[in-house]
Amino acid sequence: MTAKEKLRAQVDELSEAEAAAARIVVERTPSSPEAEPEMVGLPESWRTFEDGTPVPNWVAGLDEVRVGR
Repeated sequence: MTAKEKLRAQVDELSEAEAAAARIVVERTPSSPEAEPEMVGLPESWRTFEDGTPVPNWVAGLDEVRVGR
């Protein structure tokens, strides 16, 4: 079973609520590799720290480290 087939099988087993919570996606178009990754699908409670400070885009930070900026 390929990784894609395994992922599809796991997704098919999710409930609607679990699927909605799993919609954390980072998108980057191949035509614009320098574009800032977009953070989408986060639950409202994950978008800020307890004190109300916005949570940084951790994925974008990791991407910058990997690219060597």
